[in-house]
Amino acid sequence: MCRACAAFLTLLTLAWCVYLASGADAACARLTRETLFNVLDGQSIQYDNDESPTVSFIYFLELIERASVAFCWETLTHLGEPALGVQSLLVVPDEAFRTISVNMNRTLDEIMEDSQTVCDILEASIIHGTISNFPLDENGMLETALSLRSSIPSNVRVGMLQVDNSREVGLYDQLGAHASVLASDIMLCQFLYVSILSEMLSYRAVLPDISTIARSLADLHITSEAIKLTEALRIDFEREEYGYGSIVNGIEMASSISSCTDANAKRLYALPSNMAWIKFFRRYRLSRRQVFADRALLLSILLYAEMEKMNSTSTSMMSYMTHSLGSGDIFRPSGASTFLSAIPGQIEAFPLRLDVDIDPFRRRILKFSGVGTSTYLENSALSVVTDIMSCRGIVHIVENVLVPPTLTSFRQVALRGELSMFANMLRAPINKELLLELDTPSKSNIFVDGAILAPTNTAVRLTLNYLGIQFSELFDAEKESLLQQLVAYHVIGTRSTGQERLAFRVGLLAPEQSLATKLWYPILEKPSNTFRGVPTAKNIKIVRQMSTKRFSSQMTPELLVQGRLNAAKLREQDIPSTNGPLSTLDELLIPPTAEFGLSLYDRVQRATELRIFKEIIDALGLRAELRGQGFGDGDSVVFAPNNGAWLALFAQWTLPEDMAIRSRNAMLYDIIMQIISPRNERFQPAASEIYRPWRAETSRHGDYLPSALGSYVAVNRARI
Repeated sequence: MCRACAAFLTLLTLAWCVYLASGADAACARLTRETLFNVLDGQSIQYDNDESPTVSFIYFLELIERASVAFCWETLTHLGEPALGVQSLLVVPDEAFRTISVNMNRTLDEIMEDSQTVCDILEASIIHGTISNFPLDENGMLETALSLRSSIPSNVRVGMLQVDNSREVGLYDQLGAHASVLASDIMLCQFLYVSILSEMLSYRAVLPDISTIARSLADLHITSEAIKLTEALRIDFEREEYGYGSIVNGIEMASSISSCTDANAKRLYALPSNMAWIKFFRRYRLSRRQVFADRALLLSILLYAEMEKMNSTSTSMMSYMTHSLGSGDIFRPSGASTFLSAIPGQIEAFPLRLDVDIDPFRRRILKFSGVGTSTYLENSALSVVTDIMSCRGIVHIVENVLVPPTLTSFRQVALRGELSMFANMLRAPINKELLLELDTPSKSNIFVDGAILAPTNTAVRLTLNYLGIQFSELFDAEKESLLQQLVAYHVIGTRSTGQERLAFRVGLLAPEQSLATKLWYPILEKPSNTFRGVPTAKNIKIVRQMSTKRFSSQMTPELLVQGRLNAAKLREQDIPSTNGPLSTLDELLIPPTAEFGLSLYDRVQRATELRIFKEIIDALGLRAELRGQGFGDGDSVVFAPNNGAWLALFAQWTLPEDMAIRSRNAMLYDIIMQIISPRNERFQPAASEIYRPWRAETSRHGDYLPSALGSYVAVNRARI
């Protein structure tokens, strides 16, 4: 290599002699881009080994030519002027350009066609001073022309490199990379010198930002869109979190992910590929439109994949390269105590863990693991492309989206337009404590997790219409208790702690499983409504049954949620989140509380076909019994005849309706008592902990039910 350097030095010296002979003064006052181009053009040097490839400078010469017509042409024009002091031009061979093409993930043509990149590389290759006259000081830096124009870290430091068994002079950049000095301080004129380096350090000063990398790679197209949509929100976050951002001439500066300004703090970026996003949408049953409409969730996904090493003495760019990472490394995501936290300033999002698969016959595979999600979906991502360098740190492309803790069960509800009414009910001020529980990730949750059974908008409208309540009325002060009861009756406590609660799934329960809801309102004061002093009417039952679809004889399993007053089918079940599953219902469950007025009498009163039955109840004075007092310790089943049945009976008596009700009280009383079957047990059995009413669909042929009259009513299923 010494012979190559000597040859190149001889050629430059001859060129300089020719230049001086042409009449140039010692100050290089007339040094132009053409003169510099003529000095370097066509120069090639052989390595000491004749079999080694030729060292040429074609790409650097092309860089000079492109710069001469770019916005930095004045930089070339003023090279060597006495007013600027002594300057050195750091030249690199073509092999160095091929290396930066790979590291920047851009072709050489793309680099040369980008005038901004060309000028940045040129100005970062011009240092103030000379290498040989600068002390070997770890703290002293040689300023570049680029550092005077921007805050991009591009300065270099002279130091000693250990190469094999010898030490030689080299240059270090601010990012920790280094290059050998092959030839130094070749004088072109009194104020301009040329040095030849083995590697280009200046390209590291013009590394692309994260946003540019995402735009340039087809496999990061969806991530690039996410970065663009969250730019404004990220600027606000970084201003509060790090004090980044400023306004220049009335224009908001770009965020850290979209610029290289003040790029001192280096991070690791685990950016999801397009396929990773597609799998995320499928696993969490969300559409791209739903996720991208929630800018806060989108930013939290990006922040969760932007991380710094914890408990590490080195946070340089090289520390995030694959070869510097090891199993057990712990990373803190950006915004862990603020944007990603359920309670900012008090609870910090849990860190991510790294596992490294080291195999001597293949590349190192990185596995990032975050906080687990419900239904046992592992929240981890394997690297598919590694070590893409940027001005902000190292980018690794991963095969899965790392799900942030902010994707809670409530957020899953809020993202779905068909559940918007139930989401608004959860947001009501009276439900703020329950909302905090449902919007807090499991790892940070001091409560017991809850599984949500969310009714659709159609289900809410139909049930409220039946109850005679307008949706807007639920938010009035006088009816907020009804709102709280409705919401609490659709949230299940999973009765577990730690990792077990993430494993809770409605679809994996027993064929019949009783579950306690969050409903704590006073139930009707009846002995059968308590189990060891605890209200049991708040319980619901998940029932697995076989059903047939319309126009099909094939039996398929379906899940039914049985409440005290009505039942609903599960439309979707066990949608994952970070603190409990979400399932959707096709009907709004009505809480069995006195405020809703759904006693036997209220049910009869709402049914127009039971008008005569209601009038008879009123005439006999049985309204209190059917409104809650009951006919025994337990609840009752009423086999209510419709209007036609009563009219037929009155016709047999040859009496008009009003006269029959007034004159046949004793007979009518016996009839009413005969068709009412009370339950007599005082407390619910310990095994069930749930109200088990007699239902026609679960009856069996030959069932006997006690009547209030004291006799027994035989039930023939075939006649029901």
